[in-house]
Amino acid sequence: MDVPTAPHRPSVERPSRCCARDESFDEPIVDQLLPWVEQEQDPRVTRALTAGLVAALDPRAERPLPALTRHPAPEVRALAITGLHGQVSKGHPEALTVVTTCTRDADATVREAACRALGNAPADLTGPADALAACLADEREGIRITAAVRLALRGDELLRDYDAVDQGSPYYWDLLDVWRHRTPKPADPC
Repeated sequence: MDVPTAPHRPSVERPSRCCARDESFDEPIVDQLLPWVEQEQDPRVTRALTAGLVAALDPRAERPLPALTRHPAPEVRALAITGLHGQVSKGHPEALTVVTTCTRDADATVREAACRALGNAPADLTGPADALAACLADEREGIRITAAVRLALRGDELLRDYDAVDQGSPYYWDLLDVWRHRTPKPADPC
């Protein structure tokens, strides 16, 4: 597979908490968002509040996210799942349970967000791999591909024999990530 020199693909994952932002600004904002998100009825406002909580570096901002994965608006549920990536990557049991449940959500956007999050779970846990494997039978092709890519990035041999895809494919970048993950890195000359 020829690897093109393409511009950097923007990430849709949650920003790392290790960036150089000053967390002291997040505390008063989170103080305002937490009670507001609990009582807000308008899904458009709840979506914005959820986005603010997901972007906040204050650990308290993660508390309402599991409940927000059950919100009536699918956009809010998908955003809340995005905010749970960090907890899922640490193997937090409640986050894993909530996100695994979301792989069976009625909305395809929510199911795909759940697959992306479960791909970050520790590789030694079988539950996330089982949930991703179940998503391989999803009615939506994009969810099946996302689940397969996340399994492959976890070390599953599912996409071992995949062929190169055309650069115009909507799955090109995800499959390129798998190819890069599997390609042996040259030894460091130092």
